[in-house]
Amino acid sequence: MTDFRTYIEQSKKRCKENYRLDPNSVPSLQVELTEEEIERSRKKLEVSLPIIHHFMEKVIYYMNGAPILIATTDEEGYLIDQFGDPSIMEMVNTFGIHNGVRFDEKRAGTNSISLSLYHGTPVALVGDDHYYDALHGIACYSAPFSYSGDGHLTGTVSIMTLVDYASHFHLGLLSSTVDSIERELRLMEKNNELEILNRIMIDTTPLGVLMTDKEGYITRYNASLEEIMDYETKERFDQGEQTYYIKPYIDQVLKTGAKVENEEVTIYMDDERKKRICQLDVLPLFDGDNIIGTFAQLRDMTNYYDLQKQLIQSEKLSTLGKFSAGLAHEIRNPLTSIIGLTELLKEGQHQEQYLAVISTELERMKTLVNQFVLLGKPTAIQPGPCNLHRLISDTIDLMKSSLRSQGISIGFQSEAQDLIVSLDESKIKQVLINFIKNASEAMEDGGNITVRLTSDRTTGEMVVTIEDEGEGMSPDQVANLGTLFYTSKEHGLGMGLPICFEIVKAHHGDIRFESEKGTGTKAELHLPI
Repeated sequence: MTDFRTYIEQSKKRCKENYRLDPNSVPSLQVELTEEEIERSRKKLEVSLPIIHHFMEKVIYYMNGAPILIATTDEEGYLIDQFGDPSIMEMVNTFGIHNGVRFDEKRAGTNSISLSLYHGTPVALVGDDHYYDALHGIACYSAPFSYSGDGHLTGTVSIMTLVDYASHFHLGLLSSTVDSIERELRLMEKNNELEILNRIMIDTTPLGVLMTDKEGYITRYNASLEEIMDYETKERFDQGEQTYYIKPYIDQVLKTGAKVENEEVTIYMDDERKKRICQLDVLPLFDGDNIIGTFAQLRDMTNYYDLQKQLIQSEKLSTLGKFSAGLAHEIRNPLTSIIGLTELLKEGQHQEQYLAVISTELERMKTLVNQFVLLGKPTAIQPGPCNLHRLISDTIDLMKSSLRSQGISIGFQSEAQDLIVSLDESKIKQVLINFIKNASEAMEDGGNITVRLTSDRTTGEMVVTIEDEGEGMSPDQVANLGTLFYTSKEHGLGMGLPICFEIVKAHHGDIRFESEKGTGTKAELHLPI
């Protein structure tokens, strides 16, 4: 590794042979930068200079009163800043050393600044290490610094003192201090990058974002928050006031340390003539184990809820249209029959027979209209204590005689004879009758119906299973069960199952089907215990 002596000797040789400098003359450096250029160079180092001052002032303090001058140059060796002992500054001024001069060998001879920049390493010149005899009374220590990612030199920091105060420790102290300066500058640069990134993210997001201190006062916010909460709130934000609408949530987070997520908040504006509906998240900010503030964000959901209302209204109109079309279709058939029979009545033959058919068709229309009215109303239930085992058993006894006449036997298996639950007995009985009736109608040639009652305390539900031996259904038929006016029966209305679905739903339960062609159908009523 080349040492300082080699650098110094090589430099002195260049000064003598290449530049033909006279060591006995007094060096006189010329200012090569204009005031504007010096100011531009200082602007480039505006981040570095305060940090250099901060650390180098500590160096001056720890050097026990030695007369010291601190000089900072840019990457080309131009002197940009100097401070320190007035006597040293007065001395260097006699050599023309002012801000804007350039330390290069052609003018300054062998010097620590140009050698440090040239070799990219700290350099010390003491006494006669300098080329000019006039500089043999001073000691200079220079170290290059850089904080860019590509390693490009930013400039140098130098210590100048009298040779009587020279010490080989000064270069180590300077090198260590410059390392600290570089780390601080890199950290500041990284923090600045993060700050810019955070600012971009905060300023470009449509979410309203704010931060508070540990007292709940707003310390930072973005433009989206102003827009969400009304532009007039800016003055309150600037004064550090707490925002009224979300203050309870911020106070809660500061008190408990637990985050708040997806809270719906209504924000009123224009004297409560206008409102915004928002979702709010509030997160605690920690420094170690201590809460130092909160981070909150507001999502404006007003348009979403307005669109949702429009969609619901559209769905209502669409459903009403489907209901109306289905009702019209179902009523048209008996009406056609009634009109035809009325014409036949005019002929005076088979009047009693025709009147019976008309009466039957009118009853069908009455049933259809009544069920349609039931579907248009919310399903109201009146729950009370009920022994479900007894309810199922009584319903089976009620239907057993009718089923026997169709060649159908029905069996009941129960694992919960003493289970008492809260149900609307009449409504659930209506569902049971409908499902048993459907099972019997699926077996035109007779067969067996099996009803089972099971309960599971771990899942918190009871299951009523009604299984037949009918012809079964296709996957498409199973998928359409419960759809209004859908029926696979020749004279069905397609309204019984939808009513059953609504009743079970009102009990916070659900209905499930298993069926395949040729294997029968199993219906399960799942109800909470």
